[in-house]
Amino acid sequence: YADENLIRINQSLQNHPFISIEKPAQTLFTKDSTQVFLFLQKRKSNSFDGIIGFGNDKTEKFTFNGSLNMNFRNMFNSFETVNIFWQRNPDKGQIFDLKTDIPYLFKSNLGLDLNVNIYRQDSTFANVKFLPSLYLHLSNRQKLGLRGTFETSSVMDSLYIQGKDFGKKGIGVWYNFTEPSEIELFMHKTKIRASADYISTLYSKDNTQISQNNFFFYGERNFYISGNHYLNLKAETALINSKNELVANELLRFGGCNSFRGFNENALFADFYYFGTAEYRFLAGNQAFFDVFGQY
Repeated sequence: YADENLIRINQSLQNHPFISIEKPAQTLFTKDSTQVFLFLQKRKSNSFDGIIGFGNDKTEKFTFNGSLNMNFRNMFNSFETVNIFWQRNPDKGQIFDLKTDIPYLFKSNLGLDLNVNIYRQDSTFANVKFLPSLYLHLSNRQKLGLRGTFETSSVMDSLYIQGKDFGKKGIGVWYNFTEPSEIELFMHKTKIRASADYISTLYSKDNTQISQNNFFFYGERNFYISGNHYLNLKAETALINSKNELVANELLRFGGCNSFRGFNENALFADFYYFGTAEYRFLAGNQAFFDVFGQY
């Protein structure tokens, strides 16, 4: 028994995505043992966010657009997560993303992660990607995973010469580290994601097969300055290393509120990019903070 152990247990459960602490831990001392009682409650963390709109596109035609983001967490008391995201912009581009995470298969340290992503670039091309993954909990903050990649892309506009039909298969490894934050609004204090994939790409019309290597890194850290003042630093980079010139419908897509700001969602295309963000945050209370940021 030590007070440091109780503090460490309390910190590890702080801002937990699935459970909350009702009141501080209590200790019962007896002649031959010491018992610690934790008072935990299931956190209601399901969320729904969305906006649906109607308007005109660039040709003044009537369009239907908007976005939906639904998160279902721990509904079956196994710490599972299901996330559904849909977005359609005025240019008829669409994204559908389904993520399912089951962290403790059969009460073991193995987890299962499934991701289905559908991307349509107006009427020119559409990509469908399936990413099944099996991972190991190295600790309550670290995950190390092995995943497969299955992707197909079809060009729907015969006049679109920048793209090609292709199919991809591959295997890769990834690492995830998350450190919780005392400030619930900040989601986490530290977050690191890194991955490397070996991909085999078959261009069906040319009947050519090319090997590629994909790399990704994301790092974020919240620093406490003083009072209600905080500094948030982020960095992100991604690379597709290929022996041949890439076509437009297989390039990396980035940009938007949660990426490089000042651009529409997934409006930027590249085979390699990197950017960094420095953000000053003033915590106005438990429900809001104001920020000033710069990106390069």
